[in-house]
Amino acid sequence: MVANLLNIQEVFPTIPNTFTWEGQPFDDYPKWTEKHIAHGWVEFIEPTFNPETQKLSDLVVMKDGKATRDVIELTSEEIEANYRKTIPESIQKMDLKIQLIKRGIELEDVISQINDIPDFMFSEIDKKIAIIKFDSAVSFDRYNADLNLIATLLGLSQIDLDNIFLKTL
Repeated sequence: MVANLLNIQEVFPTIPNTFTWEGQPFDDYPKWTEKHIAHGWVEFIEPTFNPETQKLSDLVVMKDGKATRDVIELTSEEIEANYRKTIPESIQKMDLKIQLIKRGIELEDVISQINDIPDFMFSEIDKKIAIIKFDSAVSFDRYNADLNLIATLLGLSQIDLDNIFLKTL
């Protein structure tokens, strides 16, 4: 891989066949001559990094005579945001019910928890609607307020709920 640090901050698999230097286009740009060095072309070394905890800088920098990018540690907020991106926004009904069973939560317990929600939080009609949704929904949305309330009542944490949507146990 190669990078051009004088004209553009960009990385290429190889030196391109055409290139513009100070407004002058070069066609059939030959490979690795003194002209390339004068035009800012250098070998690029792709650094290794852990994408779960690190990222690469946008700017190409010189180290030991070669171009590379700096490895930057992610902030806890960036790590959390990246983790959130991995969680599906919805889960199929069958998968949700299987994940509940794997966690020792019987489907009847869900219905019972819905019925036990205090009337000041859910009216009787809201409870009946919630039960119909639980029984009949094709899928469930991760950040649905009703789902999150019922999960909390079942003793599930937000991480537990994330893991249900990730289908891990």
